[in-house]
Amino acid sequence: MIESDDDGILVTFYSNKALNIEKETFRRICMKYGTRWNLMYCLMPWRTKANWRSTWIQATKQQSISEWIGIRHDPYEIGKIYKPMCHKGFENDKLIYKKKLVNKNEMITKEQRNETRLQNNAAFGLTDEKAKDIDIPFIMNMDYISDAAKMKKILLILRLRQLKIEKARRMNQQPPKARLKLLVGRGKNMKPGIRRTYMPFSRDTSDLLFDASNFNDLF
Repeated sequence: MIESDDDGILVTFYSNKALNIEKETFRRICMKYGTRWNLMYCLMPWRTKANWRSTWIQATKQQSISEWIGIRHDPYEIGKIYKPMCHKGFENDKLIYKKKLVNKNEMITKEQRNETRLQNNAAFGLTDEKAKDIDIPFIMNMDYISDAAKMKKILLILRLRQLKIEKARRMNQQPPKARLKLLVGRGKNMKPGIRRTYMPFSRDTSDLLFDASNFNDLF
C-alpha cells in the first residue's frame, strides 16, 4: 500500500487474487453510481465487464439487471434479503434458477420493468447525499501490470521484426532470422495465422509475418 503526500491519493497495490479489496471497490461503485460496468472496467481492467455482471448477479441473487439500472444500491445488502428466498418452496412473481431469482414472465413489458425499478429505488436506493460521501478506493493488481508490460514488450519485438523485414525487402535482401519461439515459452510454438489487423507497411510485408505459407521461414 502506497500513500502519497497531502495533495495526492492512496493507491493499494496487491498481487494474485485479493477478492475482498475488489469486492469492496465494486460495492462502493454500485453505491455511488449504480451498475456502471464501463466504470468498473476502467478502474479494474483485469476483470471484464461480463465478469462484473456475474459478480453483481451472485451478490444480489437477482437476474434482471435492467430492473436496477440507474439505482444507487448496496448489492451485498440486497443479497442478504433475497438469498433466504432462494429455496425450493419459494413462490412469488419470480422463480429460482441456478440459485438466483428470475422473472417468471420473460415477456415483461417496459412499463412493468419501470414500475419494478421505481419500487427497487424506493426500497434500496441511496440518496444523493449518501452517495456523495462515498469514496472509491484506488487499487491496482500487480499481476495485471506485469502481464501488460510483457505483452507490450512482445508487441515491440514484433514491430521491430516488421521494420527489419521491410528494410530487407526494400534492399532486395533476405529477411533476417529471428528466434520468435522465445516469445511463447519453452516447449511451445507460435501458431501461424492470417493477417487480421492493419499494418503500416505493404501487405506483402505483413503477410510475411502472419501468412501460414511464409511463417516458418522466419525461424
